[in-house]
Amino acid sequence: MEHIELERPIEELRLQIANLRKLGNNAEINITAAISRLEKQAEKMTQRVFDNLSAWDITQLARHPERPGMLDYMRHAVPDFMQLHGDRHGADDA
Repeated sequence: MEHIELERPIEELRLQIANLRKLGNNAEINITAAISRLEKQAEKMTQRVFDNLSAWDITQLARHPERPGMLDYMRHAVPDFMQLHGDRHGADDA
């Protein structure tokens, strides 16, 4: 998954949480308190980042590479959607 610059610190925390969960499942150590603390920290960081977006940050989010496009929405709204293209002569226009 590709992330923009303002998402990186949040994603690093989420990666740490995932690693701790994996470690906690494999070991006999109880790390639920550490996981809970990191989850709260990630939630606060997410709130802080998205409450203080600049105009450029909003533009970056609007252009996010993982953001769904029109065809993604069409697949859910109209499951049997078929895109038609071409003209009367059987070719696509430039």
